[in-house]
This record gives sequence, C-alpha cells and structure tokens, in this order.
Amino acid sequence: MKQFLFIIVFLFSSNSENNFAKIFGDDYQDAIMYFKTNKNIISKGLEQFDTPNSLIIPVLFPERIRYSLIRDLIETVSVEMIYVDFGSEYVDFSIGDFQLKPSFAENVEKNIKESTVLNTKYSKFLIYKNQEVKGKRKMRVKRLKSLNYQLIYISAFYDIVSLKFNLNDKSKKEKIRFLSTCYNYGFTTTKLNIEKHIRDEYFPYGKIYKGKQYAYSEVSLYFYTNDYALRTK
Repeated sequence: MKQFLFIIVFLFSSNSENNFAKIFGDDYQDAIMYFKTNKNIISKGLEQFDTPNSLIIPVLFPERIRYSLIRDLIETVSVEMIYVDFGSEYVDFSIGDFQLKPSFAENVEKNIKESTVLNTKYSKFLIYKNQEVKGKRKMRVKRLKSLNYQLIYISAFYDIVSLKFNLNDKSKKEKIRFLSTCYNYGFTTTKLNIEKHIRDEYFPYGKIYKGKQYAYSEVSLYFYTNDYALRTK
C-alpha cells in the first residue's frame, strides 16, 4: 500500500510543472521569435533607464503569447475613438506590442507626477503639448502604438514597483513572479493583495473564460527558467 501511494505521489509531483512550450506550441515559439527579432531595440529601450532585461522580459513574455493567440481580435480604430471621447472608465483596451491598456499608462503617468525621483527621470518623455483631456488621450493612444514608448512605460512601471514595494528580500524568481502579477493584475493595490493573486489562473483569456487556464506568473517563470538564457541573449 505504501509503495502504491509513493508511486502516485511521484507521478503527481513529476507532472506538477506545466510545460508551457508544449501547451502553447507555435504561439510560444512565436513569442520567442519576437524577442529574438526585436532583441536590440528592446534591450536598448530598457537599458536607457537601467531596467534589467532578465527581470522584465520574462514579465512581458506571456503577453506576446496572448498577442499571438488573439491577433485577429485586436480592437479597431472605433474603440480608440470611444476612449478619446469618454476615457478608460468607459472603455479600456489593449494596444501595441505588449498590449498595454490606457488605464495602465494613466496610472504610470500619475505615479510619475507624484514622485520627485520618477518625475526627474521620465517627465520629458511624457510631456503633453496639448493639455486638453481629449488631446492627451489621443496622444496616449499614439504613444502606446510605439514600441519605444511602450518600453518607456514599462521601464517606469518597473521603477514604480521597485520604489513602492520592498523586494530586496525576494529571490530573482520571486521577483519575476511578483512583477508579473503587478503587470497582469495591477500595481495600484497593496503588496499583500498582489501576493494573494500570484497564482490566479486567468491566463490567457481572462476571468470570464471557463476553460483550463494558467497563472501568468507561472508562464513568466517557466520562460525565464527554460528559455530566457538560451533564446534571448
């Protein structure tokens, strides 16, 4: 009986880590190819703000899988116009290479304004010549379509999280889990609340989808552990 139980436990534990390369197949490989193809521009974009590639690229990686999965469903210009007219409270949608939402950009900009350190570092990149609300929204959408600007927002996001939460006691893998959850779930809440959602299984289709899904942070960590060093350096 004990031997039988040992076999069951062994089989369960040996399959406990999902093979996301196999699960997502071509979409996983497309994501790897994207980072290989755009390696130089991404590295330079992050490094200009001293943002560590090895922490942030794994955080962004699942978004490229999702982009590949839903590329034919990406919102149209009409949705952008609704945002410009009414704001992210009315419609919030994903834009660009890393599918950032206007609400994400708005929260990043808000945090930059409220921090002396971040204001000095990023303000010149996020100045709006047109201070009228609709003009800002239109420019924000344009910026979010630019890979260079997305990398600025992402670098600022990293700095915001680093300043807001003390991550010094975490290992590198724990940092990737936490940052991934901040990126996917949100960074405007408490550290404790973010940690509660690290293993939420809503990737890649969101909360409404009833089928099998996975934790965004687990996909990030799987990529870092198995493919980051070999495929992106």
